[in-house]
Amino acid sequence: MEFVEEEGYIKGINIFRNKRALNTIEVAHIYQSIESHTREMNLLTGFTQVAKDSEVQDCFIKGKELSKKVISTFSELLNKNDIQMPSA
Repeated sequence: MEFVEEEGYIKGINIFRNKRALNTIEVAHIYQSIESHTREMNLLTGFTQVAKDSEVQDCFIKGKELSKKVISTFSELLNKNDIQMPSA
C-alpha cells in the first residue's frame, strides 16, 4: 500500500517526471472510456454501412479511427501498469 506524501501526487501523470502507480479512480475512468469507445466504434461501423452520402461516411470513418486511437492509447497505459484490459 502506498500513501500520498507530497502534493505533487495530485497533479496527475506527467510524462517528464517519475512514474507513479495509477489509483483506482483513474483505472475506473480508463476502463469506462475503453468500453465507451468500443461501443462508439461499433455504432459508427453500422452508421458507415447505411449512410448514403460519402461525405457522411467519411465523418463516421474519422470518428471510428479516433475511437481506435483512444482505445489503443488507454490499453497501452493499462498494460504498462500490469492491469488487464476490459474484454470487448
